[in-house]
Amino acid sequence: MGSASVEVFLKVIVERPEVNTSKTIAEMYTVLVAVDDKGEPTKPKHEPLVPEEYQKGFNERRQVRLRHRKRTVELINTMKKIFAFLCYILK
Repeated sequence: MGSASVEVFLKVIVERPEVNTSKTIAEMYTVLVAVDDKGEPTKPKHEPLVPEEYQKGFNERRQVRLRHRKRTVELINTMKKIFAFLCYILK
C-alpha cells in the first residue's frame, strides 16, 4: 500500500430471512486514498492494521494493476499515432 492509500475488500451478501438463505452477490477490491482539505493525497490519520498475508495479496494485485495500466497507456499512445496518421492521409 502507498502512504496515502489503503486497499479494501468488499463483499456484498443478500440475506432472505423468510427462507433462511443468504447469497454472496458481489466481491471486489477497491483502493481508497486519504486526501487533505485541498484534495491532495495525504497520510491517513490512523495507520490501518493489515495482516501480512493480506499485504502479500495486495502487492500481487498491485503488480497486475500496474501492468494493465502500462499496457493501457501503450494502447492509447498507439491509437493516437494511428489517428494522427489517418488524419494526415485523409486530408
